[in-house]
Amino acid sequence: MANSKIRINSKFYLFFICFLQISLTSYSQPKTLGCWLNYNNQVRLSNNTGFIFDYQFRNYTFIHDFEQSIIRGSIYYRIKKHNLHLSAGAAYANTSKYNAQNDAKINTDENRLFQQLLFGNQFGRISINHRYRLEQRYFKVQDILRFRYSLNLQYPLNKREIVPGAVYLSLSNEIFINNKTPNFDRFRTIGEIGYFISPSFRVESGLLWQILENSNRCQIRLSKVTNH
Repeated sequence: MANSKIRINSKFYLFFICFLQISLTSYSQPKTLGCWLNYNNQVRLSNNTGFIFDYQFRNYTFIHDFEQSIIRGSIYYRIKKHNLHLSAGAAYANTSKYNAQNDAKINTDENRLFQQLLFGNQFGRISINHRYRLEQRYFKVQDILRFRYSLNLQYPLNKREIVPGAVYLSLSNEIFINNKTPNFDRFRTIGEIGYFISPSFRVESGLLWQILENSNRCQIRLSKVTNH
């Protein structure tokens, strides 16, 4: 009976997240298809601690038209008993935004501090991860406190678990809330196919779509993740 309940819950969660993805992406269509490159590297210092570095590069279009680059690093601590990851770190972002009145672009530098809580659950073959992140964002003209919540689901397609050789589906949604007007920053949804090559290496590729205050944007997302 318990195993049957788990299978039912797994199917329900998978159906729900797929329905949410389809509903959101049908909201409206962006004018151009951009590109988002992501590299994530995790270095383990001990069984419970480590360092995470990631770099992101984004374009408004697939080949050119720079949008943003982010360099981010953090230290994490894992509480294995409760499947929790606590982390804190800093980031630097350089962003090029289009002026709402014309085609001119405005370049902005930003420094960030952030604290993060990550925990997960397993429902049958579905892995569910919750991420809560608090960011202190520092610009030349103002400081902003931003809260982010992300829900991520991963489902292996050709194996029972996400193990070496597994192809898996990854779906996630994330909301960004500011402490200053406008309070709504953005909503982001991602659908990707991943390949788990080994415990220290995997790749993912798919589409990222997000709603901003006055626009929406779609980007092809390519990710490489390594662990040492």
